[in-house]
Amino acid sequence: MKKPVTKKVTKRKPLTPAQMRVAIAKDVIKQIIARKMIINNGVYFRPTVADQHVNKAVANEKGFQCRVCAVGAAIVSGIRLFNEVEFRVADMGVTNSFAAIQNWFRPSQAALIEAGLEGEASRAIYRHCDVKVSKGDMKRADAFYWKHQNMAPEDVVIAIYKNIIRNKGEFKP
Repeated sequence: MKKPVTKKVTKRKPLTPAQMRVAIAKDVIKQIIARKMIINNGVYFRPTVADQHVNKAVANEKGFQCRVCAVGAAIVSGIRLFNEVEFRVADMGVTNSFAAIQNWFRPSQAALIEAGLEGEASRAIYRHCDVKVSKGDMKRADAFYWKHQNMAPEDVVIAIYKNIIRNKGEFKP
């Protein structure tokens, strides 16, 4: 008589915050390539679905597509992967976007990510949210912005999130 085959089930360790940020970065790139995220400067989040609430189920629907900025891309991928946020589309202004991204990224990181895509235009945004960013970090974000200025917005955001992957969950422009 043969013994029944049993599979050893191993529990996965929860991801560290840095691992979550890397997973989000990889998902952002994947969603941009799949054209599920369309990058637009000045648009935090504008889905093409009629649903007024966005959560993991909505963000993972087959036909889901949205227009996002660099910060909005992280929020959508964070929702898709970790279901930690649910929000009404009408509430996605500057303050709520910076609050939502803090589930995964520090406010200063969010400001640098946004500056990497939008340059000077992002300064009023993080000041409005009372986010402190060092002058050195902002100079590096400005340099990143100017280096990538002539690229398509999607390519700039992909470069930002590749930087996050390369730096183990931190954007280091």
